[in-house]
Amino acid sequence: HYWSFARQKVSFVRKALAEMPSGSRFIFTDLDVLPVRPFSVLLSAIDASYVAAHMRDIVFMKEPPGSASGFFNSGMYLARSNEPTRQFFAAWEDAVALADAHDGDQPHANRLLQRFGHHRTASFEKQVRSVRPGLSWSVFDTNTIAGTPASVLPGITVAYHAIFVGPDEVKAAMMHKVWSAQ
Repeated sequence: HYWSFARQKVSFVRKALAEMPSGSRFIFTDLDVLPVRPFSVLLSAIDASYVAAHMRDIVFMKEPPGSASGFFNSGMYLARSNEPTRQFFAAWEDAVALADAHDGDQPHANRLLQRFGHHRTASFEKQVRSVRPGLSWSVFDTNTIAGTPASVLPGITVAYHAIFVGPDEVKAAMMHKVWSAQ
């Protein structure tokens, strides 16, 4: 069941972080993420705040416009294994464990990041946030990790996340269409 998976993925990542050497980088994706360029491109990518992604502890996929699911999407992110990231995942796992059975992981992470301090730069699009002192997070531009087929740009987009698409058959067809256009 989807809700069970959403809860388990946070727990899985938290446990994996405990075993990873400090400073290691990893990319997490849901199963409905289609790479259209090598994921290694993300290591040198610029986030939506115009900061190099490798300078952040976590860089999430930005939720597409019109979504009611929060600012970022937890279906794909680049993260660094370090103490602030481990603390965030522990708090995220706790929040998900205490939540209603039909809540996914994403709303809790969005609320958790909002609850702690953040610093706004020129606009909402360019937020630089800090969950606890030392945890730096941001989002990728919507064309880097695309949540809609219209956001997929050849030579720019690294991955397409098939969200808001519908049943699995429709998702598969949409992912094939995006892949064929590359």
